[in-house]
Amino acid sequence: MTITSDRIKQSRKNKGLTMDELASVMGVAQSAIVRWENGTTQVKPDKLEKISKILDVSPLYLLGYIDTPKEELMTFDSGEEFEKARQKISNTPAQGDEITLIYGKGNELKNVKVKEISLQDSYKKIAANLAGSLSDINNEKWLEYGTLLLKSEKENS
Repeated sequence: MTITSDRIKQSRKNKGLTMDELASVMGVAQSAIVRWENGTTQVKPDKLEKISKILDVSPLYLLGYIDTPKEELMTFDSGEEFEKARQKISNTPAQGDEITLIYGKGNELKNVKVKEISLQDSYKKIAANLAGSLSDINNEKWLEYGTLLLKSEKENS
């Protein structure tokens, strides 16, 4: 998971925690916190959940999907307000998209590239990941399931 590194650092400071203190609470080495804040290492999903709870911010905020530290319930006074919010949300990367952050000097974020990943490619990745951890029988079932979903998608298109 790619975290917006300035958000983790700022959230840590807002909570009044040093890197050492955060590392201790997280159960990781201080060097891991340094790498996360520098953006040189990606945070695994279980660590993302834990750090977001400790810092009292949303994982979506740390990942850069929302601009407020906490997820907020959205309410609208008009159809126009709703439509503006819907368009803003629809312009964010889709769940299956691959996001690449490109940094310049001093770890300054220069660019964000979003690569759309097809449903078929997503299933291939899932199947490849499962192949290492499941029995051959289960792998065949997952591949069959993915094939059926792809077939269904083509028929509905």
